[in-house]
Amino acid sequence: MSIDALRVESAMWISIGSILVFLKCAKAFGSYPAFLGCTIVLLQSNLLIEQALEARHYGMFFACSAWVLLLFPRDRKFNSKMHITLYFLAHLALIFTHYIGIIFSVLTGITRFWHHRKKGVAKSLPIPEISACILGLPIYLLLLRSQSSHLNLWKKNNNLSALLENSFDSLFPLTLIIPVLLSVLFVKSGKKTSSPSDLPLLIMVSIIWFLTP
Repeated sequence: MSIDALRVESAMWISIGSILVFLKCAKAFGSYPAFLGCTIVLLQSNLLIEQALEARHYGMFFACSAWVLLLFPRDRKFNSKMHITLYFLAHLALIFTHYIGIIFSVLTGITRFWHHRKKGVAKSLPIPEISACILGLPIYLLLLRSQSSHLNLWKKNNNLSALLENSFDSLFPLTLIIPVLLSVLFVKSGKKTSSPSDLPLLIMVSIIWFLTP
């Protein structure tokens, strides 16, 4: 594929990921807060957009992460066998999109296990995450054995200042004017949206993902 086609593909994945995040947030908080929140996040996502312009596949990683969050189960309960199957496939897609997906999947499983640990080890095991890792890790090891080493040889800064620079360089305070104006126009009084029972755990997973270097 050409570079331009890959840029279009990246833009499509970012759009899909944005829609999935919106759907999850709208279910928990309502459409207006979800729209404003997603707008603020995307306007500050300079790093994600830069990677898309370079025709790299981090847009796909963003979409697969959003798919995992969309299907995140309430408490320990899955709605159906189809739900647990799709959740497993979401983790598998996340793992195979980028090796960091293994870390994200493991962190999700650890968070869910820790939250339900009082119910006993057997009942608390995050089976979809474990199954996805069991399937994904051997394939990664096989691919690593046949991988050529002519790429990824450039020098990279891995210190704390470089990490903070990546995070804080994405902040554009002026773009906050747009969602602030929208909030003034769209604020309505009414009943609060009932939050799903998985919301605190979902927020915990999101924060852990965000803090992962």
